[in-house]
Amino acid sequence: MTGARVLPPPNWGIVFAWIFRRVRRLRVSGESMAPTFGAGDTVWVHTRTFLRRDPVVGDVVVAHHPFVRDQLLIKRVASVLSDGSLELRGDNRESSTDSGGLGSFPRNAILGCVLARSPGAIRRETRSNRS
Repeated sequence: MTGARVLPPPNWGIVFAWIFRRVRRLRVSGESMAPTFGAGDTVWVHTRTFLRRDPVVGDVVVAHHPFVRDQLLIKRVASVLSDGSLELRGDNRESSTDSGGLGSFPRNAILGCVLARSPGAIRRETRSNRS
């Protein structure tokens, strides 16, 4: 995918930021971001990234679902519109609930930017079985 980047595993700086509540740790459910993220993966989300900079195409973000209370979505920024809202898309288009059906997301719907990924137990087993 254009603009995609490989996310590193969490380092000590990310862990300390999590301890001091600048980073949230969330579990991925569903396959809308496969193969980048799969069900069971843990993502580390910096909640203050966009206070310092604007989102750019390719950023992986966590956003509040516009119609379902307390549901979060992990998506990639596909475009930044002139009004400041964002078009968000899943990497797995066939199974993604994203801007294609929900429309653009306002900036205040964005929880933060994904900094790192820890693979879930299911993905680790699958990877080690292929070796």
